[in-house]
Amino acid sequence: SDTVTFVTGLHVGAEVKFATTQQQSAGAIDSSQVTYDPPFTGSVATNVEAKLAQYVSVIDFGAVGDGTTDDTNAIQAAIDSLFNSGGGTAFLPSGNYKITAPLELKSGVNLAGNGISNCVLSAVACNAIELADNSNDQLNGLSIRNFKITCTVASGNIGIKQYSASLATWWAGLTIEDMYIERFSVGVSLRNTYWVTIENNDFMGCQIAVNLEGQNRVIKIINNRANYADNDPLFPPLAGSSIAVYVTGATFGITYNRPEDVLIQDNWFYRYDYGVDAPSALLLWIINNDFDFTQIKGIQIAGVDGAINITGNWVAINNVTTGLHGIDLISLGVATNDRTIVISGNNLSVQAAIAGQAIGVKVGAFQTAAIENNTISGFTNYDIYVSGGYNTTIRGNYATSVVTESIYIIDSKAGNIFVDGNYTIGFLFVHPSNDAQFVIGANTGTYSTYIRGKSVIANGTNTTTTLFSSLPSAPPDFKTDSLSGVSPILNILYSPSQGLGYVTGLASTLDVVITCQNNATGNQTVYWDVVAFANV
Repeated sequence: SDTVTFVTGLHVGAEVKFATTQQQSAGAIDSSQVTYDPPFTGSVATNVEAKLAQYVSVIDFGAVGDGTTDDTNAIQAAIDSLFNSGGGTAFLPSGNYKITAPLELKSGVNLAGNGISNCVLSAVACNAIELADNSNDQLNGLSIRNFKITCTVASGNIGIKQYSASLATWWAGLTIEDMYIERFSVGVSLRNTYWVTIENNDFMGCQIAVNLEGQNRVIKIINNRANYADNDPLFPPLAGSSIAVYVTGATFGITYNRPEDVLIQDNWFYRYDYGVDAPSALLLWIINNDFDFTQIKGIQIAGVDGAINITGNWVAINNVTTGLHGIDLISLGVATNDRTIVISGNNLSVQAAIAGQAIGVKVGAFQTAAIENNTISGFTNYDIYVSGGYNTTIRGNYATSVVTESIYIIDSKAGNIFVDGNYTIGFLFVHPSNDAQFVIGANTGTYSTYIRGKSVIANGTNTTTTLFSSLPSAPPDFKTDSLSGVSPILNILYSPSQGLGYVTGLASTLDVVITCQNNATGNQTVYWDVVAFANV
């Protein structure tokens, strides 16, 4: 016969054709003398020894995989052997491999299993895999894939950890895919990496699924599933907040660095307090994710500069507590020239929220923002709240929360504010600074528009446009009078709690002066500079 069948090693039961010019005696055959001819067009023949060395089985180094034997040293020996010989893949055949200390994965060594249902790495109260801190590694194609890792004690332990103490030590070209990571405090934690893909993994019962800390650049987190399952007795919740993806900076010596160019796309996150929490980053894309049964906030971003793109996400909040948000970008700090925000095509909803404690979209401190074509429902405070921005477009949103103010815009800076084509149930309240110019377009719904400030242009058809000197306390407190001499008629609202409001003078059809009597400080005059009103 011209066929040798291997009964151990990587290709169990596989057939490898060989030819040899060296006469062999009975018994063992030197695999370096057996030719391996790949069955592919254009492929180059090698020998069996070299072929098998591409995948080194941990079984060859004494691993047992019975769930009882401590396989830590055997698996580490396989990794070390590959590292010393220039790299390769350490292979985990089917089995349950018990480890009692973290495996140290080294430069140029991949770790692969035989499937998440067949191959388990069981960490006993320890981290499972750590990436060694080798100086200035330039790695390409390094991967961890296709097996399950679990921990007997979740608190404080990490499934896959990369940690660098300085900017001089970093990893690049890392892929983590087709993994099942279960019951760790943190599933994957990266501190100083470049060009990383985390794809098609399952995270079960991890308090934080993915943690990006410090200088992580060009990171893709795509098509993963993370279930915190805090109602499962097998995975009791840990103390502290649960976060699907956490993005933050870190200090290396005296230098503070943050993640840059992070893409979070097509993931499913279930029952986390926060879907994405980003205290610090540069360039962040959150696209087409499903934040299901969220407990507090779907997306919270506090310190991201550059582009922020939040598009096509589904956020469903289900909790009875305070401070609920679909998307919260209010704590961005001082508006920077390069901070541009797009919040588009998202579906945001909440169930069982406490009155006055839930906001759909909350944004502040930006240079340019577009909040467009979002569907927002069930919130109890505002659908959209904007504060401290410069140039803003709020267009085409369908906001059906039963609230007093559906869209609330306050303290806007210099620039143009466009509010157009929105459908709301509650009021539109606008209170710009003196340097902002508003354009109120063809919005529809069962609301009035309260505008306070300077330079307001209304060029669309609104149900009612109302000028008022402060935020109304509640709709039942108001009484409407008509103001003659202006065409079309403007409706002026006043509150009995602030005294009788009436018109004392009209400089022109574009200037309205309102005096409120019976205030604690006596008569007060509020001047409104209305540039134009049409079809109001």
